[in-house]
Amino acid sequence: MCNLYKNYCNENYLPVQFVTNEKKTQVILNKRHKQYRYGFTLVELLVVVAIIGILATLITAAAFRVIATTRVTTVRMKINEIEMALEMYKSKFGEYPPMLADEKAVARHIKKRWPRCADTEIPNTNNKDSLVFWLGGFSNKDGKYCGFSVNKTTPFTVNDTNSDAFDNEVFIELSEDKNVREIENKKRIVISMGSKDGPVVYFRGKKGGGANAYKNDTNEIWKETFSSDSYGTASPYYYEKSEESDKPDKWHNSETFQLIHPGADGKFGKTAQADRITNGSKLDDGDYDNITNLGSSTIEALLP
Repeated sequence: MCNLYKNYCNENYLPVQFVTNEKKTQVILNKRHKQYRYGFTLVELLVVVAIIGILATLITAAAFRVIATTRVTTVRMKINEIEMALEMYKSKFGEYPPMLADEKAVARHIKKRWPRCADTEIPNTNNKDSLVFWLGGFSNKDGKYCGFSVNKTTPFTVNDTNSDAFDNEVFIELSEDKNVREIENKKRIVISMGSKDGPVVYFRGKKGGGANAYKNDTNEIWKETFSSDSYGTASPYYYEKSEESDKPDKWHNSETFQLIHPGADGKFGKTAQADRITNGSKLDDGDYDNITNLGSSTIEALLP
């Protein structure tokens, strides 16, 4: 009997337990039917979905941070190219180019750069900003900037259809199909940040620096206000401004220049506030992501 049941159990893969005593042999069959599962339970699916959602959120946030950092780095590198161009300009002509809005400085600089120039009047500067004009000069018929006229007595009169008319004295490669755009009727150097073209604004400090380094003859801070709300107002940055009259204000790059890009939001500043300080005071929402030559990245990175 025992052997018969044992053989049956072995053939059917059933575990067998034998219990014997003095009177009889009892066979206990513990039948365990195999349980087959097809797929996951609802709870398991919900757990997996939750984990995937958390991972996707973390990865997406990290990816956006990397993209934003890369864009800032790219803009800063291009600002560095403009810095190098301005330094080459100074090395050749003894000073940084003046802002076109500073008419007295422009007249002095023309006499220094073109001693034989008979007239200090600069035509067609209303449609250019300072960087495009001094670093690139005039454009040819293809929109590429090729410098000023080869005739040093009339450097501002050039035939754009004749390539030999240009002196090709340029300090940075500029082209209207590449990095020069017309914004509010002025040709400006732009640096793209994502889908936006941001103009680079140039402010030159005064020789010797000091509290009035970025102020005009009427003691007003230089600024550039765009008539539309698209870019707001750009102005140079202090790093320390004293409320006490006997203590001088301190500017960033007081003896050189400041280059300012509006950053990811496309705004220099939402208000016409001119005395912006990088200790966090008198800044508005448009300032914090501005990219400048004052540090390695944004204005926000300069805050204490």
